[in-house]
Amino acid sequence: MRHPIRVRCPMPETPLRHDVTPTMKRTVLAALAAPIVFAGCATTPAPYYPDVRPSADGAHRTVLSMERKTGDFQGAFRQARDFCGDVHAKRPVVVSEASRYVGTMDESTYNSIKTATQVAMGVGGAVGVFADKQRASNAGFGTAMAGGIGHQAMGAGYEYTVTFRCE
Repeated sequence: MRHPIRVRCPMPETPLRHDVTPTMKRTVLAALAAPIVFAGCATTPAPYYPDVRPSADGAHRTVLSMERKTGDFQGAFRQARDFCGDVHAKRPVVVSEASRYVGTMDESTYNSIKTATQVAMGVGGAVGVFADKQRASNAGFGTAMAGGIGHQAMGAGYEYTVTFRCE
């Protein structure tokens, strides 16, 4: 009969102790604090008003380039609010808003081409995803890409203007 081999490890009389140096404390603290600091910076948006046109008479304007006639009031007002708050420590009051066509071709032609390019992107993308054959899939993605290129080439045909005062 064989006896199992027993190995006795000598236990230290005092538990193991790691000396924590001040440098180690600072390193751990910095590693724990960095994500909190960076997350705080990422969630605090900076003032943003590149489209605001200040005026000497106090009737400032926010001018946005748009692809469609319907304006982006929220985006324009957000810039007006940031501008008034930072520059004048006041709030914006909208005086007027207007949208006008500034494209180089006829307005109805512009809108027709914009709609056609959006349809090409949507249908081409769907065909590319759901097609069974590789050729059909490639044709679908090609159509979607052509629509996207046409859409970008057309650019923004409208100008949306919000006139406001800081009060």
